[in-house]
Amino acid sequence: MLANSNKNARRAKFLAILATLLACQSNQWVKAQDTEALVATGLGYTPQQQGVTYDLVDAKDASKCTGKYETIGGIDGLMIYGPDGRLLRRFADTNGDRNVDQWSYYKDGIEVYRDIDSNFNATADQYRWLGTQGTRWGIDTDEDGQIDSWKSISAEEITLEVVEAVKKRDTKRYVRLLPSPSELDSLKLGEKTKNRLTEKIEKSKLAFSEFLEGQRLIDAQATWAQFAADKPGVVPQGTDGSTQDLIAYENVIAIVESKGANQQLLVGTIVQVGNGWRLIDAPKMVDSNSVGDSGFFFPSLAVNRDIAATPAESGMTEAMQGLLSDLDKVDGAMRDGNATVQQYKERGAILRKLIAASQGTEDMGSWIHQFADSVSSAVQTGVYNEGLEELKDLETSLDQLSGGKEHKSYVAFRVISSDFMAQMSNPKANHAVVQEEYIEKLKSFAEQYPTSPDAAEAMIQIGLNDELGGQEKDAQEWYKKSRSELPRNRLRKEGLRGDRET
Repeated sequence: MLANSNKNARRAKFLAILATLLACQSNQWVKAQDTEALVATGLGYTPQQQGVTYDLVDAKDASKCTGKYETIGGIDGLMIYGPDGRLLRRFADTNGDRNVDQWSYYKDGIEVYRDIDSNFNATADQYRWLGTQGTRWGIDTDEDGQIDSWKSISAEEITLEVVEAVKKRDTKRYVRLLPSPSELDSLKLGEKTKNRLTEKIEKSKLAFSEFLEGQRLIDAQATWAQFAADKPGVVPQGTDGSTQDLIAYENVIAIVESKGANQQLLVGTIVQVGNGWRLIDAPKMVDSNSVGDSGFFFPSLAVNRDIAATPAESGMTEAMQGLLSDLDKVDGAMRDGNATVQQYKERGAILRKLIAASQGTEDMGSWIHQFADSVSSAVQTGVYNEGLEELKDLETSLDQLSGGKEHKSYVAFRVISSDFMAQMSNPKANHAVVQEEYIEKLKSFAEQYPTSPDAAEAMIQIGLNDELGGQEKDAQEWYKKSRSELPRNRLRKEGLRGDRET
């Protein structure tokens, strides 16, 4: 009996405190005399961070909302429910000191955002996006309401934050997306690579300010629409002195809707650091005059070959040796200055000759992949639109080359990705139609090449599209199919969306 009495007294005390609800923004107490006022006060709170989509209640319906004291997982809190019974807010005391230290906001009954007072001093110092709002987790060290660093942020959300920084002309917001010195150390790169990366990051801060001064395509009303990139890659431990694997995307693009048109913002290289991702360079607008980024960790123009050996030693004909020499000259010219459309054409022509000359050998695959990767990258960044037709032509020609069919799926997937990005860059493009056609092409690809390594990415993209469209059952089927029909080690490497079906 005494235990129940103490428990009731404890709850009554907490309810009394919740009746005034700590106003974290002003650090003052708001007086409320009854449950109705308690609910009204709770509904008056807003997230500390802007841009959160959560359920709001019309003034005429506020009186129909109800408040209920509940203990979930040993944590006490006030739950506020809407007229339809869906959860709207939760104000919780996680450490039992009878003060609110978590302010949670819900959308369609799902928690989508949370302000957190982690040091229990009545002021929020962490901000988490949850549920359908993403994975961002910001840290506010000085408790001024501004995020100082990211504990967690996805690759997609990195591009969203870049767009917001550009919109608001907020250099600080951009800089906090760059890796800190300690984060750079955690990558365990070789000394030369680390020094190059550090220099690039430092230069990017000034480059971002210069970009803001010059760009006019993204205005304050612009909205982030989509993340676009090829699959991420792994730099294995031991590369250039590194002591652990590194995962990175190259030539990442953010699709932005601005001024009634679709714009492409080249974000460039992003690298995984712990539970999040970081930028290494300032953004650029992608247009017909821009120059593609060859990539920091996986340069699209890089060639791994040794031409020092004699033709006899290397097994190459003199003609192939001459082609390699020509390719080196073009690569050097493209690295030294702004790559031109003519140089892309020359490089493509040389690679096509190398493909033809090496057909039926193991080398053929490397030339095909190099052609497909570099041309696809150039098309997707908008610097070589003609490359799309070259990719399509290569895909068709592989049927006539000895050993070509086994590499056809690799080229076909990059044709689909490049075509999609080319259409999305058209200011007059119908986003919905382009996306629908893209998904249908991915379905055809997955059906035609079910054992291709790229089929995993196709299936995941289809599943994501279904999930975003509310077709959860269909999405789960695609996720399961990708795991059952493809090697598990490939799925782990690609970082596919984890155990969504579990």
